[in-house]
Amino acid sequence: MDTTTKLLVIAIGLLSSFLVLNALRRKRLEERYALMWLVAALAILLVPFLIPVTDRVLFAIGLEYPPAFMFLLAFLWLVFVCFSLTVSLSRVNEQNKRLLQEVALLRNRIEGLEKHSDRG
Repeated sequence: MDTTTKLLVIAIGLLSSFLVLNALRRKRLEERYALMWLVAALAILLVPFLIPVTDRVLFAIGLEYPPAFMFLLAFLWLVFVCFSLTVSLSRVNEQNKRLLQEVALLRNRIEGLEKHSDRG
């Protein structure tokens, strides 16, 4: 990886970190998601420094094209992110369902109390 590419990757990692921390500071991003994205930004920052080491290791185990391994890691990371968000979305849907049921019960109770007070 040449120097220009390394600097570009490092700039992308720093920009990613800044965006995540800024969103966290403005309360647009929860801590658990911020941690996940900060890990990704850290990985981006480390890539230029780890490529020589990973290339040697991957060639030693017989992988002919090390960038394919990087794409595999990125793909697996995105699958993990999608799974994590799906779990969170499922939890929120369940909470919404419970809240809607509570609202319906409370509304029914209020209507019953209003009918009872109209009679009396």
